[in-house]
Amino acid sequence: MSSWKNTDAAASAPLWAVAAIRKEPTSANRTDLFGDTTADNFITGVTMGLFNFKDTETQSGKIAHAGWNLKTTGSGGRASRIQFETLVALTNSADA
Repeated sequence: MSSWKNTDAAASAPLWAVAAIRKEPTSANRTDLFGDTTADNFITGVTMGLFNFKDTETQSGKIAHAGWNLKTTGSGGRASRIQFETLVALTNSADA
């Protein structure tokens, strides 16, 4: 059984993704990380969020692959630095 789904919802996100923010893999932490755009919410100096990008959203060249991606945006001395880490690559993310 898969630990994630291809629908764009917090409950569909991989539970283990919260390890990237050094939190316990709980549903509450996963929900907090899903789509988060709040600065310093998890780690001081960065904004981190978990997003399920669909194929059409990867055309910008900024996102490596469709699927579940962890987006990290720096602040302060790292302002404007944006990193996307693909956690789950999806071939069909039409529901994202």
